[in-house]
Amino acid sequence: MNDKDSTIELENINEFYKFLQGEIPKSIKMTKKSRPNLTKEQAFSVIWFLQEHMQVLPERFEYCNGCQRMFDTHDEGYSVYRGRLYGDECCNGGRK
Repeated sequence: MNDKDSTIELENINEFYKFLQGEIPKSIKMTKKSRPNLTKEQAFSVIWFLQEHMQVLPERFEYCNGCQRMFDTHDEGYSVYRGRLYGDECCNGGRK
C-alpha cells in the first residue's frame, strides 16, 4: 500500500465522481456554466485515467457496470462477465 492508498477513501472517490457529473459539494462555490456535466461513464473514464495513466488515485476503486456505482475492490469482490466488470455485493458479479 502506498501513501495515496491510505489517504483516499471510497467517499472521496464518490464525491469526485458526482462532482464530474455536476453535483457540486455545498462548500464549493461554482457557477453553473463552470460545472462539469459528464455522464457516469465519462466520469469514470476520468477516474480511470487518473488511476492508470497518472497514478494519482488508487487502482482499487472500480465502476460497476450493472448498477453504475463506484466500489472498493478491497471491501468487496468483483467479477468480469462478458467483458464488463460487476461488483459482487451489488450485482452478484453480473448475474443479477
